Amino acid sequence: MKLYGSHSNKNRKDRRPTPREYYSSGYRDDVPAASGYNEYGESEEQIEAAIQSYRKKKHRRVIVVLAVILLLCVGAGAVWFIFVRPPEQEGGLNTVNPGTETSFPPVATPSPSIEPEPVSSDNWEITEEGRKTYCHTFVLAAFDQVSQNTDTIIVGMLDRRDGTLNLCNIPRDTLANIGWSNYCINTIYKECEDPDEFKDYIADILGYRVDSYAIVDMDAVAKLVDAIGGVYYNIPINMDYDDPTQDLHIHFTAGEQWLNGEDAVKFLRFRQNNDGTGYGWGDLERIEAQQDFLMTVARQLLSLGNIPNLTTVANIFEEDVITDLSAANIVWYATEALKLSADDIHFMTVPNDPSCNILLPSGENKAVISIHVDEWLEMVNTYLNPFTMEITESNVDILTFEGPNTYAGLGLFYATSGVIQSTYLNQFNQYNAGLAG
Repeated sequence: MKLYGSHSNKNRKDRRPTPREYYSSGYRDDVPAASGYNEYGESEEQIEAAIQSYRKKKHRRVIVVLAVILLLCVGAGAVWFIFVRPPEQEGGLNTVNPGTETSFPPVATPSPSIEPEPVSSDNWEITEEGRKTYCHTFVLAAFDQVSQNTDTIIVGMLDRRDGTLNLCNIPRDTLANIGWSNYCINTIYKECEDPDEFKDYIADILGYRVDSYAIVDMDAVAKLVDAIGGVYYNIPINMDYDDPTQDLHIHFTAGEQWLNGEDAVKFLRFRQNNDGTGYGWGDLERIEAQQDFLMTVARQLLSLGNIPNLTTVANIFEEDVITDLSAANIVWYATEALKLSADDIHFMTVPNDPSCNILLPSGENKAVISIHVDEWLEMVNTYLNPFTMEITESNVDILTFEGPNTYAGLGLFYATSGVIQSTYLNQFNQYNAGLAG
């Protein structure tokens, strides 16, 4: 490149010749070769030495250029390694510390494995505590802006060795062993002092603390859908719902259509029409619709082979999502997810009984969901366990219910930890046990 004001000497006739030009091409044929010296008083030996020095300098320049290129490549890899990385992983299994009260009826629980089971790692590292370092766990929750309840809760595990992503919904009305008057899991987040405490409650259901959390409101969901360019989706039923108190108006005709962020949020929030029709099983059928929507999003992104506006997506997570994931963690998750196929992503729902009803202290008869503990633990150990040890009842603190309702002696609560946190529910157990006796 020629700079303004510079002077190239490439074609100047008065420049000094290079040693190669002077010595080997007869550049100065007016100097007798027998003399052994050129006009500058340099001998043939000096000229040859100059030629060799010139060659070495050329080689050094080539080596320097190659080294710079190599450093740039290594540097790019180092930047990727340093800044784009998975989130930190949590420690061991959940430890349930029962109190002094006794639930009714008492529950015998097996002990967990003390030593990690031997597993062939195939170059995939397993820690001394039995943690599979190639498995990454998380909880995603979306809360309602009005009630602040987390009506959507999904626990998940990315298994890099098997190349799978398993996601499990916990229905919003699932019973939780908590002390306040609404005994459903969707009320936990707003009662917590910080999201890290929320992870503790999820550990009571799951049997271990997840590595990461992400809590989103619907505004963030809308931004994320818009960032990826919207979604083509087949709306399963006609939807007509209006709630003036929330300025919420949902009107869709069944069939495939393009949804922007605002439309997607309306679809995800829908439960029933103005006339009471809608999803037959209420929240459970809405979960199925949400899972189908998320699977459709995944298929569209995987078919593209990239996530449009990934930087924007990462920024939305950092600015509008309550999370312990950094932008680098989010990019890492996105990169790993794009290695999967649609068949590698599996959605499921906690095994449950949706037909239970309990009478709240307020006098409200509320439909709740009770977890089938044995089936749930089997699901966790099959799809969501990042440890080589089996998760058992001694690692969870799950409140369940046996019977159709909590009045007229037709049902009893029990907790896998042996302790029911609510005094009110303990009183119900005593009352109903007396009626049944």
